[in-house]
Amino acid sequence: TLVAAGCLYFNNQWGIWSLGAKPIAVVPVDVVSRFTLCKAFAPTSKNKKIFNATWCHTSPLSASFSWNDFGSSLYQLGSILGYHSRCTGILCTFINLHWIPYLQLSREHFLLAHNLLVKNPFLVLAHVCTKFLGEQHKRVKLLKTLLKYIDLPVLFHPFSNTNFVFKSELVAP
Repeated sequence: TLVAAGCLYFNNQWGIWSLGAKPIAVVPVDVVSRFTLCKAFAPTSKNKKIFNATWCHTSPLSASFSWNDFGSSLYQLGSILGYHSRCTGILCTFINLHWIPYLQLSREHFLLAHNLLVKNPFLVLAHVCTKFLGEQHKRVKLLKTLLKYIDLPVLFHPFSNTNFVFKSELVAP
């Protein structure tokens, strides 16, 4: 999902995200793979147990990164790779990393802002482009593809604005 968020941002940096200073509850894929294989091939017991493949809450904060770190990296990388100008990156950084989190919007209010500022304008644009350019035009197809993923920031909202605490066997170094 982090990769999907980055790809969506690079295709549409004008979306609004609510990225705060909360730590991201992710584990590197190689650690998850090793953990899964160890549990899958461990001697079986009569007691079935569900395991969390997440960093334990006792892990040091230095082993993680925040949504602010993730967003800053995306905005800088997008500018370096030419997806947008440096000015756009600075503006998006201010809006998505400072202004939106400062407002402390509930999920419902964030959804309303997203629909008013992002989704509805894109729906209107797609409708107008379809009417004037036709269904098969390259730009119309791109817009319709983007509209499939335009709500991803709304889906991320609960995860990027809440602290998650897990008890797990995995303790980050």
